[in-house]
Amino acid sequence: MTTEIENNNVSAPNIIEAFFKAYKNYFNFKDRTSRYDFWGFLITYFLASLILGIIVAFLPPINILGTIFSFATIIPFIAIIVRRLHDRNKSALTWIIAPFVVLFFLAAMSTMISTIYTYKTGIETNKSFLISSFFIIFIPLYYFALLIMCAFKGQAESNRFGAPVTETPRQVKVGKWLAIFYFVIPLFFGIISVGGIAGYSNAIIKYKTNKTLDQATMIISNINTLYEKQDSFNGLNNQTAIQMQVVPEDMLSVNPGQLVSADNTDVQISGFGHTFIVRYDSMSSGICDNIKETPLEGYGTSTKVEELPDGKSCTITFTTIR
Repeated sequence: MTTEIENNNVSAPNIIEAFFKAYKNYFNFKDRTSRYDFWGFLITYFLASLILGIIVAFLPPINILGTIFSFATIIPFIAIIVRRLHDRNKSALTWIIAPFVVLFFLAAMSTMISTIYTYKTGIETNKSFLISSFFIIFIPLYYFALLIMCAFKGQAESNRFGAPVTETPRQVKVGKWLAIFYFVIPLFFGIISVGGIAGYSNAIIKYKTNKTLDQATMIISNINTLYEKQDSFNGLNNQTAIQMQVVPEDMLSVNPGQLVSADNTDVQISGFGHTFIVRYDSMSSGICDNIKETPLEGYGTSTKVEELPDGKSCTITFTTIR
């Protein structure tokens, strides 16, 4: 490494060396770190994690490398936050340890209050949910507040944690932009993720809708063909439909006589007189809405969509009358 990395009172010449400088100071919880070194480390760590994540996604057997990298970075990550706080003359005890002490205290108080409430009213409360909610809400907000604290300029003079870390005018400017960039990255990827998840969800619903219509069409067509010379559809049910091989193979379940939809719900086939029905139970609302807009046509078949009381699912019934 360069001599700049060896000197903790001088910022690293670039963000790559800032990353390695953090590892060199693996257990250094006493000195100071400049904004340039701090944000350079975080940006480089983020990019390295992103690249490693992509590699692991395509090569699952090397997933252990991602785990090792993550665990190896925990201590230098905490250490560089501590040194950045020191650069602002802030105590790590106040900004890192104390908030978690308060959090555990609030969690304990919540558990005690819920216990008393259960004792007084006889109504059981979900203590694990209350505690996990504290952590889920607190940790992201705390981390964001901590990063904001680290984003401000450090003291220009010596303080109780040592002499200031020298930055060139260019590093001061770049350090500010790295901080902005680091805050923008999660926002950008968050927007992309929301859009991607929504698009993926819509695509899945469309696929399941088309699959449902294709399955129903095949079943109805096959039954009409097989029963063409029969007087009625009496005796038609799931078991006979399976035996006559009128249902697609991807609807067969490991349980005898059970048929499963593309939405992983039960399908019932039944016949009586000159009528037979194919009923899809508890289908998700997205599929229900799509079926309403594009009902199955032909074969003398009518489509009925009935919403269930939960408001999130429906029963889809295809009725064929000969």
